[in-house]
Amino acid sequence: MPMNIKQLSTVCFTLSLLWGCTPVDPTGDSTSTRTTSRQLIPTVYHIPTYDVSKLKCSESSTVDLKDREGRVLARACANQVVDCVMQGSCLLKEHVPEVTKVLRKKKLVKITKVIERLHGYNYVGKIDGRYAFQEIDLKSCAYTYGASGWCLSPNFSVAADPKYHQPGDVIYVPSLAGTRLPSGELHDGYFIVKDTGGAIKGPDRFDFFLGLRRNVRRDHPFLLLGLNDKKSGLVFQKVFGREAEAIRNRRRFSHKLPRAKIQADKDFKESVDQI
Repeated sequence: MPMNIKQLSTVCFTLSLLWGCTPVDPTGDSTSTRTTSRQLIPTVYHIPTYDVSKLKCSESSTVDLKDREGRVLARACANQVVDCVMQGSCLLKEHVPEVTKVLRKKKLVKITKVIERLHGYNYVGKIDGRYAFQEIDLKSCAYTYGASGWCLSPNFSVAADPKYHQPGDVIYVPSLAGTRLPSGELHDGYFIVKDTGGAIKGPDRFDFFLGLRRNVRRDHPFLLLGLNDKKSGLVFQKVFGREAEAIRNRRRFSHKLPRAKIQADKDFKESVDQI
């Protein structure tokens, strides 16, 4: 239900105590507001990919990735599992032989070829003192799930502290507007909150999702602009009203979750230390 002017004014006044809510719509439409600019404390994260067909660790250093019920999903080196936990997800690829039969000179001949299979795993928290993962449906989510199961979009999704920002909230980073992405697309400066993180604390702290690690080069425009530098001096505004709704619609943000998640482990550092 849309807010009336009185309700919006009350919300804006409450937010102004923390943010300084100010109208920016040139038409004076009171249903579209942004906060005043605040200095951003940014970092970036990505999805690592590991070839588990060639584990470069001893048998004693391997760890099972298990789901909520304790079923084994995959097996990887301990340091790879730590990386998966820290980044929130990972992709594991394996090379397996596939046998097919073809007809040659009226005879069926078996042909064996090696194919690559890719599986994604999303860290969902700790259960009974162990890490729990869920397999990512890569057909519905090409990369990974964020908090509560939203599909993350590289260069347009961000993780934030849920005490201050909820999934679906929109922020605007003026310095990034007009930036040409590696795909050739011009960024509009808007990001949608779709994720959280144990190390992401405070109203100005954001972790920007850049996609697959192998695609995040040092010359990525966001890195050149300082998005991985907590002292970059970049600023952001939080966006409300029709402006935010337009961004959610443009990005096809939906509350229909691809798969349910449990609450992520709150004590993130302790979790990693205990692997």
